[in-house]
Amino acid sequence: MPIQIQELVIRATVQDGATMSSSGPGSDGSGGAPAALSQAQYEQLLQDCVRQVLLVLARERER
Repeated sequence: MPIQIQELVIRATVQDGATMSSSGPGSDGSGGAPAALSQAQYEQLLQDCVRQVLLVLARERER
């Protein structure tokens, strides 16, 4: 019998680069910490995230 997933919840924790633990990005030998975003890149990323959240909320209201 097939299983249908109706809701998937993903949680993430974002930390400042200065407070990363040794188990954070780059500790696997990949070459260091992740690149920092410029202010413009940060604003664009934030706008994209807000847009995606609003789309999901609008879809849920349609149900």
